[in-house]
Amino acid sequence: LQGKTVLITGASGMIGTYMLQILTMLNDKRGYGIRVLAMLRNAAKLPEEVREREDVEIIVHDVTEKLKIEGNVDYIIHAASPASPLIMQNKPVETIAANTLGTFHTLSLAKEKNAEGYMFISSREIYGQPAEGQEFFYEDTYGFVDQLNPRSCYSEGKKAAETMCVCYHEEYGLNTKIARLAHTYGPGM
Repeated sequence: LQGKTVLITGASGMIGTYMLQILTMLNDKRGYGIRVLAMLRNAAKLPEEVREREDVEIIVHDVTEKLKIEGNVDYIIHAASPASPLIMQNKPVETIAANTLGTFHTLSLAKEKNAEGYMFISSREIYGQPAEGQEFFYEDTYGFVDQLNPRSCYSEGKKAAETMCVCYHEEYGLNTKIARLAHTYGPGM
């Protein structure tokens, strides 16, 4: 990561915030010289000390809209997605759009910039509801997701986004990674 440019979408969310903190800590403690592009819809959600850093460029943008970034982008961490069940219930269109359109736009940017790596922050919700008597989920087992239930906007959006990551890897050779998080909690929540 030394001397690289890293775009983090959802930079004010829990995962995006931690990624931002890790990269700036590497700059402060190890002198990595990472240029961090922090993309979010509301810059006021970032602490003032982050907004004033010279190594952090804040980009106010909604990932559901096409992205235009000047200069190099070496790595992209796509963490922008509503993750609150209340938001998923009240804003299902915005939820599925952040995961599908947001992933498409960020993958397209990664391809355009010939990025070295792309990480999509997914969810265990892609597995759906377990079958009766099913105790565990494995990488190759899936439960039931009712695609006609608006609450499925999150899990179906994440599933489609994972497929897009695999397709960009297969067709364009993009170095994509998927992190499937589950029951993630931490300071600041």
